[in-house]
Amino acid sequence: MAALSKDGGVAAVAAAAARTGASTPARRAAGAEEQPGVAAATPKKKRASLQELHLAIFQGDTAKVEEVVARGDARALSEADRHGQTPLHLACYKGSRVMTRLLVEGGANLEAVDVNGNGVVHAAVCDSPAVLAILIDHGADVTVSNFDGLTPQRLCEQYCPPRLKERMLQLLKEAALAQAKATARKNQVAEEQVNIEAVYHQLAMLRSKLAATAAANTDIPASEAAEGAQMENALLTLVEANVRVVEGQRHALENMERTVDRMERMFRRLHMRLDLVHPGDVSFS
Repeated sequence: MAALSKDGGVAAVAAAAARTGASTPARRAAGAEEQPGVAAATPKKKRASLQELHLAIFQGDTAKVEEVVARGDARALSEADRHGQTPLHLACYKGSRVMTRLLVEGGANLEAVDVNGNGVVHAAVCDSPAVLAILIDHGADVTVSNFDGLTPQRLCEQYCPPRLKERMLQLLKEAALAQAKATARKNQVAEEQVNIEAVYHQLAMLRSKLAATAAANTDIPASEAAEGAQMENALLTLVEANVRVVEGQRHALENMERTVDRMERMFRRLHMRLDLVHPGDVSFS
């Protein structure tokens, strides 16, 4: 595979496109017209399932891909060829919605990178918004950089065909924003959990101190000591109850955010399907 350096990543994308038989601007720009195929690119010592799946994708044999996925061999789904590319890489380069969905839902590794650090999103950004949407819906990271520091968005900005660029960039930007929000929320939740656990710890210590103080104050009438302990305990119980309410509200908010996220993914898929039926008539705004 060509190294990613002076050409901004186009040679690596082009070489992969050539192996899948895809035709992309990146491939044409690099002059990569050869199609060595998977059999030549895969060492003979590789397992048959690896050769079988890569070859099936190269040939566009959806039925064979479905058959291999149905076997439940997770290793075959994510094992790489000599270029470090998994079957999912090849399906994305080929722009196949059906094969990409089969692999993703079958458990293919969304974090796999090839020998140049290109992830599956890098492989999808110049060919098919529908494939990109599938990866995003299943949690693929759209912000990861390859070994030359190129993100999928940067690659798309430079080499995506004009007819696809606007949709691709919008999907990437929306996904990047959603991932940033999710990361920020995750950090916030972790911080809140630490604070809540600290409050529970402090409440336990206060209860222990109150019990020790009550036991030591032998000169206070028993009735007054009991009444004071009861009031202090009631106050601590109220504080603890309020902490639980806050914790419950946090969980409710997390559930609501997950619901909104699912609805956004469904809406995006609906737009994608409509756009496939009526290209250019559907806005993603």
